Amino acid sequence: MAKSIVKEAGVVTADYVVMKANSFPTRKAANMAYPVFVKPVIGGDSIGIDDLSVVFNPEQLGAKIKQIFNVLNCDALVESYLAGREFSVGILEDEKSGVLTAMPIEIIAPKNNRGHRVLDFDIKRSDREHVRQVKNKTLHKKLSEAGKSAFTALGGRSFGRIDIKLCAAGIPHFIEANLMPGLSKGYFYRSCAINLGITYDEMILLLCRNRLNSHILSSAT
Repeated sequence: MAKSIVKEAGVVTADYVVMKANSFPTRKAANMAYPVFVKPVIGGDSIGIDDLSVVFNPEQLGAKIKQIFNVLNCDALVESYLAGREFSVGILEDEKSGVLTAMPIEIIAPKNNRGHRVLDFDIKRSDREHVRQVKNKTLHKKLSEAGKSAFTALGGRSFGRIDIKLCAAGIPHFIEANLMPGLSKGYFYRSCAINLGITYDEMILLLCRNRLNSHILSSAT
């Protein structure tokens, strides 16, 4: 649903189809060029994503869809594979003015045995990915614009995180949104620390002040 909404708003996202367990690939899925990327339609923390998520033929596609259904009991999202770099864009909304601040960071997963960088559940759990600043100003601007557009299209408020990946041509594609990101020292905090130069405590106070200011403003009106 999120991919459909952002696409309608003009944000680029990979071609996709939702597949049910044990279903024969639809014409749309059959016409998608391999490799494709397969993941559950629900869940967080990359649960259900592993080395088998990058699929190269119909047999692998069927096996991965079956695995997702058997383990997580849900449908699978089949997307055109994006071969480029991966990013997360933290979003802060000034609830007085409505101005959005975008804070992109790059996330670099180690290569697996196939040579792909797949940010899967095990890598996140063991904290083996590397996070760094986006120094290229042109790329920073493109990621920021895509992140803010997706956040707005999905009705985000106050703060959130938009995940983006580049295709082989370097075009940012929307992956997914987290409009209630965790406030432990994960990607949202790291996007604040890297882009704003603030500590964890300062981030928490910033979010609290922002929400309180919004409440005071609404009470006054």
